[in-house]
Amino acid sequence: MGRYAIPRYDSWSSPSQLTTSYQNNSITTWDPTELFEIINPAIGQKSCVGWAPTRSRRCQWRLGPSYFQLERIAQLDPYSADIEPKLRVLAEDALCHHHQNQVSGVVDTWMRKLKKSKPRRLEPSEPVFKSVDSSTAALEKKIRELEEQLKRFQQHMEKEQEAGHRAQAERERERQEEEDRKARERERQERERQEREREEKEREEKERQEKERQEKEREEKEREERERKKREEEKKRREREERQRQEKAAREKEEQERKEKERREAQERNERERLAREKAEKRKEWDEIWRSYSVRWGELKKTGMKGNSEALHNAIPWPVKSGHWEDVTDVTVKEFYYNALPANIDATRKTNLLRMECKTWHTDRAPKWCDEQVDGSLYNLFNTITRVVIEIYREANSQRDR
Repeated sequence: MGRYAIPRYDSWSSPSQLTTSYQNNSITTWDPTELFEIINPAIGQKSCVGWAPTRSRRCQWRLGPSYFQLERIAQLDPYSADIEPKLRVLAEDALCHHHQNQVSGVVDTWMRKLKKSKPRRLEPSEPVFKSVDSSTAALEKKIRELEEQLKRFQQHMEKEQEAGHRAQAERERERQEEEDRKARERERQERERQEREREEKEREEKERQEKERQEKEREEKEREERERKKREEEKKRREREERQRQEKAAREKEEQERKEKERREAQERNERERLAREKAEKRKEWDEIWRSYSVRWGELKKTGMKGNSEALHNAIPWPVKSGHWEDVTDVTVKEFYYNALPANIDATRKTNLLRMECKTWHTDRAPKWCDEQVDGSLYNLFNTITRVVIEIYREANSQRDR
C-alpha cells in the first residue's frame, strides 16, 4: 500500500456516481470519524487504525487525505443491513499494508461501538431528497437504454464496415493476383531471352578459348625448348641457394622464438606485478574505508546522537564507498560489503559480522536516531541497505554451510 493508504470505490459505486451522491445528499446523522477514532490523538492526524504489537500502541502511519467513504457512511442508516460490508471497505483503506490482517477485528470493534453509541435515525419528516433520487434513477435507466441502443447501432455499423472491408480485400487480392501473373510472365520471357544470350556468349567464348589454347600450346613448346637448357644450368644454383636459405631461415626462426619467449615472460611478469599492486592498493583503500565506517559508527553509538532527518542524513556513516547518503543504491551497497569486509576473517566471523549489520540497518532502528517522525527518504535508505545486507548474509551463510 506504500506510505499512504489509498481509498477504493469498487465496493460502493463509480467515482462519478459517488461524488454526485455526496453533493446531492449531504445529510448526515452521525460522525464515523469521531466514533471510529480515525484521527490518532497521539499525532493529531488520520493514521492507520491497526495495533502495532512491537510498539504496544496504535500504528502511526498516516493515511491519504481523500475519504469519501466517511461522508458516505455518515449518510446511511447505522442500523441498515449493508452497513457492515461498507465498514469492511473503510477498514481496508484505514489500515496500512503492515496491518491488513486486522481488517476483521477492526470491523467487529466498529460494529460494537456503533451498536453501543446508538446514533439517532433520520425521521420521516427530515429532508432526504427522495425526489432527486427518483429522478436520478429514472435518468440513469434512460441513459442505460440509450447506451444499449447505441451499442446495437455500433455493432450493426461494424458488421457493415467489416463486410465492405472483406469485399474490398477480395477485389484487391484478385487485382494483386493478376498483377503477379503478368509479372511472372514478363519474368519468364526475360529469363528465356537472357538464357539465349548466355548460350550465344558461351559458344563464342569456347571458340575463343580453343584458339587461345592452341596458340599457348605452340608458344609453350617453344618456351620449354628454350628453357630446358636454362633449367639444367639453374638447377644446381637453386639447390645451393635453397640450402642456404633454409639454414638462414632456421637460425632466424630460432632467434625469433627465443626473443618472443623472453618478451612473453617479461610481459606476463609485469602483468602479474601490476595486478598484485592494484589488488594491494584496492585492499588497502577498502580496509581504510571499513575502518573509517566502523569508527564513525562506534562514535555515533557512543554519543547517542539524535537529530532531525536532515542532520541524520549527514551524520550516519552510510555503507557506500563515498560514505554519502546520496550514493546509496543496491549496486553501491553490494560493492561496499563485497569489498570492504575484512579479508582475514573466516566464514563464521563473516556471517556474524553481516548479522550485526542486518540489525544495525533494520528499519525499526531508524526512529531510534530521529527525534521526529521518520520521513520517507530516511526510511527508504534504511530499507535499501537492509534488503542488500540480508541478501549478502544469506549468500555467506550458504557458502559457510557447504
